[in-house]
Amino acid sequence: MPRRLIDCDALWQSSGLRRVEARWIGEFANLLPLALANGAFECNPRRVWSLVYAFNRDVTESQVVEILNAFERAGMLFRWVHADGKQWGYLVGIEKAGRLPESSHRKRYACRPEPPSEAMAEYIQSHSGVSPARNGWEGIG
Repeated sequence: MPRRLIDCDALWQSSGLRRVEARWIGEFANLLPLALANGAFECNPRRVWSLVYAFNRDVTESQVVEILNAFERAGMLFRWVHADGKQWGYLVGIEKAGRLPESSHRKRYACRPEPPSEAMAEYIQSHSGVSPARNGWEGIG
């Protein structure tokens, strides 16, 4: 997993998190480090559970399913099945400047499949008027 700095002001002031059930809001900070250099991560609930929760959290695999669904409903997590047969996720807005390595540096890191741009654009547009510029991560702008 890559090392990740969290844009705290954007996290704390996220309008997207207001669309998530209160019991799952804090889990967004736990999911952020899953994002690889291009923002994608393998989004299989068992894998997420084993990486994020199995060691020191009292969260079950079925709760991970609920968590991922909550963020998807809120327009903050785009999921798709890639040609490799795996389910992938992308945290909408993570591409904002300073949150991922510059595209010229990404070749140094393990980059997984890019999210399908048309499907992701449709997803963003269909969730509560959320657009790429207003995606629940706008925080401090």
